[in-house]
Amino acid sequence: MRISLRSKSTREAVGAISWNLTGMMFSLITGVVSARILAPDDRGLLALALSISSLGYLVSSLGTNSAVRTLQPREVWAGFRTYIQVSAILSFLNLVVLLLITSGFVALGYVGFSDHVIIIAVLGALTFTSNQMLDMFNATGRASLSALANTTGHLTTTLSLLLIFFFLEEFAHLPGVLIAYALSFGARILIMILMARRVDFEYGEADKRSRKKFLKASTRFWGINLGQTLTFRSNHFILGIFSTAYNVGLYAVAATPASLMQVVSNSLGQVAYREAATGELTKRRLFKFLVAGFSITLVYATAMWLLAPWLIPWVFGAAYAEAVPVVRVLVFASLLLSPYAILVRVLAGLNQPHSSSISGLIGFIILAPTLSVLTPEFGAMGAAVGTIIAYAGMLVFVTVRVTSSFARH
Repeated sequence: MRISLRSKSTREAVGAISWNLTGMMFSLITGVVSARILAPDDRGLLALALSISSLGYLVSSLGTNSAVRTLQPREVWAGFRTYIQVSAILSFLNLVVLLLITSGFVALGYVGFSDHVIIIAVLGALTFTSNQMLDMFNATGRASLSALANTTGHLTTTLSLLLIFFFLEEFAHLPGVLIAYALSFGARILIMILMARRVDFEYGEADKRSRKKFLKASTRFWGINLGQTLTFRSNHFILGIFSTAYNVGLYAVAATPASLMQVVSNSLGQVAYREAATGELTKRRLFKFLVAGFSITLVYATAMWLLAPWLIPWVFGAAYAEAVPVVRVLVFASLLLSPYAILVRVLAGLNQPHSSSISGLIGFIILAPTLSVLTPEFGAMGAAVGTIIAYAGMLVFVTVRVTSSFARH
């Protein structure tokens, strides 16, 4: 039984990596085309809008997306029917959070957002629904199907932006690009609905008691993704507050090739999460996950560091040439993030949500004051340096926690 489970896990890991690498290529094309369509200032506003939708989702999901992956294999009351009903209720909270965050940026002077509140609200609502559905597939160990749906979304964005760039010039502005991203999340939802009919989900029963119990348990997992997103996305927010939209645009472009390096580790982390939740993860398996993720990331990082001076201006345009040094710094940050992406999911799978949450909080505690000092003077480069420091602190913490967990067992 253990061999067959591992064999299935291996197939899921390979499938997830393959689909996510395909999605990575589409995402890179999307980054290039959006940079060609939008000036650096509007590219910065796009990055902030996407960050708002992501943060709105993670605040309003209350940890249910992580809780279902850890608790569904363990508890009868944490079934998918309960998860779906709770998610439907939280979707209203998501809308309120989105409007509050967007209104805050309008008040700070990002007047361009005042004309796009409805589009951002729709984008955020679709982001919420899509991500909640993705983790249903992850919870059953079907990381490859989750990755397939995600890749479909990336493809939709790419095709939409290419249509705008070549044929629909009247949409070649920030609202048009935001609509293209909204369509991508709609495509994810559609394909998951179609795939769900072919997947034997054990939905279970749901009642008021199970919903309350699940929601209460979920709050323990709330900080996992929220803390990480505050760390991963706050560089955009803080940079936007203490610097300019131009610097946010440079940083967003620099972060595009660097973030693509995490595809493999994130895919392996999804599989490791499932094995940890079901009790199948061993120290040897975990070591293999870490070595595989870091090795592939290192190859990509080396190539990106060498090619960045030529690649960035050629791909994104001469206006983004200043992003090259930032890319090279973020390459090192991504090397630290590779093992972290696996280890933090293992902690969650081992039912240690507080440790997973604290790791993200540590990153934010380090990042916020560091960026508030560095970004006013150094702009995007200051944000990149602060990111390295934050990721290092997060990695040290999760390494210690996972090591101690395996030592106890």
